[in-house]
Amino acid sequence: MSHAIVADHAGRAVEVPSLLTLGTLSMRGATTLTLGPRPLALLAYLALATRPLTRDHLAALFWGDRDDARARHSLREALSVLRRAIGVDAITRRDELVALAAAPAAPAVDARVLCEASAAGEHARVLALYAGPFLDGVHLAGVAPAFEDWVAAQRAELERRFVSACAAECERLEAAQAWDDAAAVARRWTAAAPLDARGACNLLRALAGPGTRAALRRALDAHAGLAARIDAEFALPADPSVTALAAEYARALAGGVTREEGEGAAARAAAPMTPSVAVLPFIDQQGGADDARESAYLADGLTDALIDALGHLRGLRVAASASSFAFKGTATDAREAARALGVATIVTGRVRRAGPRLRVAVDVIDATSGSAVWTKRFERAHRDVFALQEEMRHAIVAALAPQLLGALPASAAPSRTENFAAYDLYLRGRHFLGRRVREEVRKAIAHFEQALAEDPGYAAAWAGIADAYTLLGYNGLLRPREAIPRAADAVRRALALDGTLAEAHASLGAIHLAYDWDWDGAARELRTAMALKPEYATARQWYAIYLLATGAVDEAIAEIGRARALDPLSAAINAGLAPMLLLAGRYEVAIAQLRRTLELEPDFAPAYGFLGWAYYLTGRRAEAAAAAERGAVLAGANPLSMAYVKALAGDEPVARALLAAVEQAAASTYVQPVAVARAYAIIGDEPATLAWLGRALDERDPWSIYLAVDPTFAPLRGEPAFVRLLARLALPGPS
Repeated sequence: MSHAIVADHAGRAVEVPSLLTLGTLSMRGATTLTLGPRPLALLAYLALATRPLTRDHLAALFWGDRDDARARHSLREALSVLRRAIGVDAITRRDELVALAAAPAAPAVDARVLCEASAAGEHARVLALYAGPFLDGVHLAGVAPAFEDWVAAQRAELERRFVSACAAECERLEAAQAWDDAAAVARRWTAAAPLDARGACNLLRALAGPGTRAALRRALDAHAGLAARIDAEFALPADPSVTALAAEYARALAGGVTREEGEGAAARAAAPMTPSVAVLPFIDQQGGADDARESAYLADGLTDALIDALGHLRGLRVAASASSFAFKGTATDAREAARALGVATIVTGRVRRAGPRLRVAVDVIDATSGSAVWTKRFERAHRDVFALQEEMRHAIVAALAPQLLGALPASAAPSRTENFAAYDLYLRGRHFLGRRVREEVRKAIAHFEQALAEDPGYAAAWAGIADAYTLLGYNGLLRPREAIPRAADAVRRALALDGTLAEAHASLGAIHLAYDWDWDGAARELRTAMALKPEYATARQWYAIYLLATGAVDEAIAEIGRARALDPLSAAINAGLAPMLLLAGRYEVAIAQLRRTLELEPDFAPAYGFLGWAYYLTGRRAEAAAAAERGAVLAGANPLSMAYVKALAGDEPVARALLAAVEQAAASTYVQPVAVARAYAIIGDEPATLAWLGRALDERDPWSIYLAVDPTFAPLRGEPAFVRLLARLALPGPS
């Protein structure tokens, strides 16, 4: 807050130059007193405390880098400084307890007043009180990490209340057509939360509200400025909803229409300027909608093959497979899909098997009109699927030629096998692997192995086995010491057969990162994968994880932003952005990002897990427990996941009972040690936390790589035992 303490007991202003800049604190009269960072931080901590605090607690919190005697002496000095600054009666000291006195003896606290106004629905008052991030500029990370965590939680909660008030005020002002006032509120919203698409859309609507050409230009200028800021600060593209709104205004401006006509034009999305295409999942027309049916994998395989083939065209941006497959089984209009994926053209297809024959109907659809601009039917013998793929690729490239503006096709990726039976089994394996459930992943491995029995030189099948075992080990579905060596063997076999296979290099990079702790090797392999296949979003996601683990948080956000631009509808990539935002202190932005992820995939359990963590870091424990419990149920609740839920809720006795059951089960079955350590850390059991973190390193738990940056373990970072554990990772510094 810009002025966290606003009035003394006599009603006179007590100016704390923002409690943000470590400036001077005005005393009664004309004199001033310069405050150091720790006394200033102590004042803020006392001001927002809800009960008296012990001297030992305060000394350890702010002077934990000193021995007990020196820490208590420093606390006494700081309290004396503060009493001289704001009045001898403003701070009470009784026995071992210290507190800021109640009004009128002590200053009023505007942060607390803001929360009261928010709870009462006094949105205008909240906007008047909020003046920026709480304690911005007060940094005690090197000496008081627990205080830093408290500041981050307070900052996030106040920002959340401010954003909520902005949303309510924008809605009220728009309804009254008070466009200038609405724009002013929305500008503050976007300044505080630049990645919140709701604020950006409110700003554009308010600026365009008058409906004149000048108003539309202002809206488009604002969009350009916001997009440039997001790109510069986060290396992220603008949210598709904001881009779509700007495109509607651009179309209205180009047509010279009135406000009413412009709102009608808003239903028509402008086609992106960059040549771009998305291949939606081909529909299997054998009958029925069960995607587990025998022939469903073939339609998916043809879709994937076409996406990969088009991806080898220079000058054409192709939506990633995971984003395209978000539309599988839906009746989404082509124009809606194009808006969501940010492409100018949509390719759809229908597949039918008639005895030994395979029939495929393909449509190329213009995103602006929603009309098919090209249609073709293909028919081949079922076993001639490779020839069918080549014929489709050449025909669709010819259809897209006017859009490509002279771009030349690069050499198509060579077929990884000419053996139809091997290819057929490979497609089935990828179909099962996409389900990410233990039993289905094992089915995938069996199909990849059968494919290799048909064609031992099939590199892609070896890469599939590597991905499957990496997934089992990373997600705790199999003991890492059993899963990852098998993945490593498979990926090396793949690379021996085809050293240009980007997917295999990415898999090896992930293994080096999450299991070998070979940081240089991980960076090298992931960069190789990105160089071989720049549009491979998964490689960029793993590289972002590497950057995060090594402490390069800003660079990690930028890299996962690039992955998200390539694969905008991937729930895994969208959810993966959240922990990076959390570590950057952007708690409310992370929560908004997770909510958007759950709009993409409402039952995506990892997003609920991250959401629970985000709420916990902001001090909203009830919401944290509810989100984590939802994620646990979706993933198949077990004693460990429920122990974590109870720990978040503050129910320590039940959490401990569940953890005791987990420890007993761990004698015979594998449980992820870092997950157990997290639950113990939340209930404050440091010895158990350290013991399980040691076990995590012994077990090569892939989640160990986050120890240096996970705020759950921040209270332990000064402990010699934790420092020794961290040294085992041999982490490099940010590069």
